[in-house]
Amino acid sequence: MLTGVTVRDPASARQAADHLLARSIEVVVITVGAAGAYLCTAELNLHLPAPEVDCTGQRDETGCGDQTMAALCALLQEGLPLPEATELAIRAGTLQFHRRGIQPLTRAQLWGR
Repeated sequence: MLTGVTVRDPASARQAADHLLARSIEVVVITVGAAGAYLCTAELNLHLPAPEVDCTGQRDETGCGDQTMAALCALLQEGLPLPEATELAIRAGTLQFHRRGIQPLTRAQLWGR
């Protein structure tokens, strides 16, 4: 929405990210719901699919983006590499989708233990 580019695939994600990278933004994460997310930097253009999670029933989009970004910030603060942190953050958002309202995740849930 910020770039005017509709993201449908890795090429259009890169095109959208390039608009933001040109404005001195160093890391772009574009979430695309059930399709996962795209992680783009000057060197990276990765599609990270949404993980399969063992959840049934509840489906609620409330807080999915917030959960994703909170997890990403926390994992980067802990020193995880950007691709791994982003992949786990997408897992956090996916897990949130299968919960009613906004509920914090435990480390065990995030890491799938």
